Amino acid sequence: MTTAATHIDLYQLISLVPHWDVGLAGKRGVMSFFSRRLPKREADGQPARGFLVWAGRRRALEWLKDARFDEAALDALQAHPVLGPALRARPGLGAGAPWLAL
Repeated sequence: MTTAATHIDLYQLISLVPHWDVGLAGKRGVMSFFSRRLPKREADGQPARGFLVWAGRRRALEWLKDARFDEAALDALQAHPVLGPALRARPGLGAGAPWLAL
């Protein structure tokens, strides 16, 4: 793989399927990034704070701008037990789709 595009959360990849089905694949979309858990205090297990600070947004956006799926990554996605069948059922969405391997 030339770029680690497959490190994207599986949920985000699976969410492409309904977008494709309703004709939104060529439209600009928005995805959210979140933390699954706030850091906890060891003493009582409660959240250590009520907020998070995210640094590195520019670097993340630069990475996303250049992220692409190469043939090895597309093969891995096609073989995935959940995502693979959805991709295979939609030939324009999976391997060979120009919007995946730009």
